[in-house]
Amino acid sequence: MLNPPGITLTQEAKVLIINLIMIDRVSRKQKYYLITQLLELWKLDLATGSPPTNAFVDNMKFIKRSILDTYDELERNVDHVYRMLYQGLTYHTNNGAIISINALEVSRADTIRKKLTKSL
Repeated sequence: MLNPPGITLTQEAKVLIINLIMIDRVSRKQKYYLITQLLELWKLDLATGSPPTNAFVDNMKFIKRSILDTYDELERNVDHVYRMLYQGLTYHTNNGAIISINALEVSRADTIRKKLTKSL
């Protein structure tokens, strides 16, 4: 895979990205404010002559990891849950809940898996 150049994310930029992810359901006005701050940080990096590095893939992984951290246990492990249910095995969550085998649960796990795979 080609590794295009990108700006290395500063700690301040990482915090802004995490805040954007965490307020997924909050107003557009708050998101616009955070995105504007992030854009200004990147402009400052470019203006000060910070050289682009091959950080694009690292930044992409950081953002994906930050998004995954906001998911609950079933969303994070949806591939594993789906495979177990599809194979006819029950799934036991960390808090003791049991997801039993039936067509509805297999279909639900598959739908969640496809949605999360598409969004990341």
